[in-house]
Amino acid sequence: MVGASVFAAAMVLLYLTSTLYHALPGNRAKRVFQVLDHTAIFLMIAGTYTPFTLGVLRGAWGWTLFGLVWGLALAGVALAVAGGGRCPKLRVGLYLAMGWLVLIAIKPLWLRVPSSGLFWLFAGGVAYTVGVVFYTAKRVRYSHFVWHLFVIAGTACHFVAVLRFAA
Repeated sequence: MVGASVFAAAMVLLYLTSTLYHALPGNRAKRVFQVLDHTAIFLMIAGTYTPFTLGVLRGAWGWTLFGLVWGLALAGVALAVAGGGRCPKLRVGLYLAMGWLVLIAIKPLWLRVPSSGLFWLFAGGVAYTVGVVFYTAKRVRYSHFVWHLFVIAGTACHFVAVLRFAA
């Protein structure tokens, strides 16, 4: 239950910071919330792992993956705070690497999570990954909007995975 609570808190933080960032006019507060939005993405990724690492995998696999992903999340937060806006490719690359780090534990996950749970987990990862294509396509009209649709889809998939298979 702790893992699901961490996931829920990270999800609320992500959507709160993103909403405030997108709602504010272009000023200093908007820049602050942009940084918070970028840091919340790292926390959301780690928060999504948490119910699976602490509740499903447990043991050596769970704690190792938990430590790796939260270590990378803290490094990502530091990067974003220290000027991650100046190196967006590094930040986005770290988002993707963190998201797909789960593949190192695919065998123990396969043994502990039903195939329908793995479907929701990986569907969320695919949604986020496809969304990155639109996030990086700055010159394509409405790409940022489409990016957000994929983020919502990824979150919904992971919500189902956590609720049904890791809570």
